[in-house]
Amino acid sequence: MYQEQLLADAKVPARPIDPSVFEAKVRAPQLSGSDRQDAGFLDMRGRREQFYDERLEYKDNKLEQQDRMELFYVLEQFFESSRTSPATDANDPLYKA
Repeated sequence: MYQEQLLADAKVPARPIDPSVFEAKVRAPQLSGSDRQDAGFLDMRGRREQFYDERLEYKDNKLEQQDRMELFYVLEQFFESSRTSPATDANDPLYKA
């Protein structure tokens, strides 16, 4: 099957070549000594700054996740205690809640 397709493709005429594709492109001027602005590459300073930014975001997300877990634990304990011994006295703060 593949051999027949290759033979059929070989009989199709070649695509025309567009010479504008091979011309040199105008590069954006470099604004500083760093290559951060040029083609998206990072130098050591840029990599360090990116690492610190990503690390700070990671730590913030980790702290938020830890706070969420602690809150879930407290709410779960509250729910379990109210389920096992429901408050019936009107003076009990859990009864009002």
